[in-house]
Amino acid sequence: MIVSIVIVTYNSADFIERCLEPLIAHIGDRIEVIIWDNASRDNTAEIVRGRYPAVRLLESRENLGFSKGNNEALAYCKGKFILLLNPDAFLRGIDQVWDLIESIQRDDNIGAVGPRLINSDKSHQVGDAGWAFNLANSVSHFLFLHKIFGSKGIFISNRRLISGPAVDVDWVCGACTLIRREVIKDIGGLDVGVFMYGEDVQWGMLIKSLDRRVVYVPYISVLHIQGASQKDSEDAPYFSVKWLDALFQSVAGSTSKLGVGAFKLAAAVGFFIRYMLLKLDHRLAASTRRARSTNMLKYALHVWRLRI
Repeated sequence: MIVSIVIVTYNSADFIERCLEPLIAHIGDRIEVIIWDNASRDNTAEIVRGRYPAVRLLESRENLGFSKGNNEALAYCKGKFILLLNPDAFLRGIDQVWDLIESIQRDDNIGAVGPRLINSDKSHQVGDAGWAFNLANSVSHFLFLHKIFGSKGIFISNRRLISGPAVDVDWVCGACTLIRREVIKDIGGLDVGVFMYGEDVQWGMLIKSLDRRVVYVPYISVLHIQGASQKDSEDAPYFSVKWLDALFQSVAGSTSKLGVGAFKLAAAVGFFIRYMLLKLDHRLAASTRRARSTNMLKYALHVWRLRI
């Protein structure tokens, strides 16, 4: 078995078929697909069981979260490589799986690779890869220093990097990550203490601690409908503060109270600047401009209220 594709579902009935369609015809000696269903309250499990018998469906009696759900499924994997794939991430075809495998095989020291994630309008989805969640990288990101000076930030958003060749990073997004099975054995599974959001960052840092490379491959692009189960439509802007909470906890655990204050100030100012820029960006539809700018203001207020 070359690759095991692991998909953790929870109330994913609206998009699980779209996720599976490019894969189904190729299940066999080289590819297996394993779905761990986290006690969905909709008919996700029924759809998979009834329409996709070649998929191995594992049903949990409770919602274990993203991390533990993946860990449970990993125990059943036989592939040399493991592809973690969100049910709201859609490959264009099976060739993208082979492209990811080719990318990881270019250097035996590469532990994991991740593609460029795109939104439904084909724009880059910020948050698909980046560097350590620390104070310096956070300030660089929030105050645009990574774009002005080319320094590292928490997320890749520099146009030169997302349109170029492979980039060494500290982590890639768990929505679509290919990792060597041997590396998983070395680092263990995802942190079960993290129910959702931030576990992929921790995993990437663990891979790096083994002197393995984590590589972002932007020439492979995968559509990801971020927060699909929580939105009314595919194009609706996604809003969640959980990633911001995870970032804050990481920074707070590695810096002083003064550093925490600097983080909050940089983040609040950065979000407010983004709020103003979006309000003035008339290239966007009025509804999109209003929704995105409102989200930035919500982030600014939320981060200012965070406490250790």
